[in-house]
Amino acid sequence: MRTITGPELTTLMGDNVAHFLKVEVQNGSGTYKDLTALGGVDWINGCSITCEGIDTPISTAVVEIKREHNGVIMSPLVSSSLNVNDAAVYSPLLDPGRTIRISVAATAAGGTPGAGDWKEVFLGRIDRVAWNADPIALECSDPGAWLVDTQIETEDTYGVAI
Repeated sequence: MRTITGPELTTLMGDNVAHFLKVEVQNGSGTYKDLTALGGVDWINGCSITCEGIDTPISTAVVEIKREHNGVIMSPLVSSSLNVNDAAVYSPLLDPGRTIRISVAATAAGGTPGAGDWKEVFLGRIDRVAWNADPIALECSDPGAWLVDTQIETEDTYGVAI
């Protein structure tokens, strides 16, 4: 459960509200790259989040990303300024295992969100990148999936065999 402050509630209940989405992915150096403003382009086509519940112990997200914009290509198979780490060495940005963070903000119409306006709604990892789709689809899961995916590697004996 997330707490909403009085001013935030007033903004959300107003007639003229502007909603904002920010999707960030950690590059090969661990630096978050904002896909809603990467290289001056909003690469996000859409985003959906399925929250955890009684029947699903983990949250998942699907993020749709533009494959290409003005000759700049997101695919890791093509040389692109987007697929480099902080040292400008080739490192695919959209790679399974990368950390992804999705945040939202709401302001009065015409406003722009400040640093304190962003609310994180999803933090997880990229599980699968559907390069064959246009837009590219990122399937993501929260840290609970890491626990669910963990294999028990040692065998313990409980009790005494008779």
